[in-house]
Amino acid sequence: MSKSRKIRVTGPGLKGGTTGTEASIFFHLSYRDNSKLEIDPKEVKATIDGPGKTKQHLETGEGKIDFHYTVYEPGEYTIDIMMEGKSLMRPFKVKFTGDSIPYFKPNSILEVVEDVSIPIVIQEEPVQVFEETINLGYSQNQKDPGQEQQKRYEEEQKRQEEKRRHEEHERQEEQKRHEELIRQEEQKRQEEQKRQEEKKWEEELKWQEENRRLQEQKRHEEIIRQEEQKRQEEQKRQEEKKWEEELKWQEENRRLQEQKRHEEIIRQEEQK
Repeated sequence: MSKSRKIRVTGPGLKGGTTGTEASIFFHLSYRDNSKLEIDPKEVKATIDGPGKTKQHLETGEGKIDFHYTVYEPGEYTIDIMMEGKSLMRPFKVKFTGDSIPYFKPNSILEVVEDVSIPIVIQEEPVQVFEETINLGYSQNQKDPGQEQQKRYEEEQKRQEEKRRHEEHERQEEQKRHEELIRQEEQKRQEEQKRQEEKKWEEELKWQEENRRLQEQKRHEEIIRQEEQKRQEEQKRQEEKKWEEELKWQEENRRLQEQKRHEEIIRQEEQK
C-alpha cells in the first residue's frame, strides 16, 4: 500500500512578477508521517505555456523541488510541474507585467549591424563582445556609431548584471528565510512529538503502577481468604473433636448407669 503525500508550495513566483526578472517557486514534498519524499531528478519536468518564450531550470533535493523561471513577454502564463509523468498538482496561472524583452538563447550568436556596416557580435552567458574595426576615416571630432553602440550595450549589460546579482541575492536570502522557517517548524514538530512520547511513557508507567497495585491487592485478598479458610477448617475440626468427646462422655455415662442398675439388681436378689 503506497503512502499518501502532502505538498506545500511557497515562493514569490506563485504570483508572477516582472518580465526579465527571475521568479522562484519552492515545492516541499513529504509523506503524511512527515518523512521526506525521495525525488528522482530525471522524473521531474516543468512546462510553461504563455504568450512568449521563457527560460527555466529545476533544482531537486530530498523532499524539495526549486523551480526558477524568467519570462520575456508580459501576460498570463500557465505552469505545470510533473513528476513520474503525472502533474504534481493542478496547473496554476501567473501574471507578468513589464516591457517586452528580446530573448536570446544561451550560447546563441546575435549579429547587430549598423548603417555603416560595422558588425558587432555578442554571445550570452557569459557575455563576450567581439568587435571588428574598420577604418572608415572618421575625424577626431566625429563619433564612431559602432563605438557608441558598443558603449550603450556594455552599460546595459552592466545594469542587467547588477540587477541579476541583486535578484540572486534576494532569492538566496528568501530561500534562507524559508529554510529557517522550515527548520523551526521541524524543531517544533520534533519537540511536540517528544512531549507526546513522554506523555505516553508517563501514562504507561501509571498503568503499570496501577496494575501492580491491583495485583498486590489481589494477592493480599487471596492470602486473607486462605487464612480465613484455614481458620474455619480448624474451627470445624475443633467442633468435631468436641462433639466426639461429648459422645464418648455420654456413652461412658450410660455404661456406668447401666452397670449401676445391674449391680442394684444383683444386690436386691442377693437380699432375697
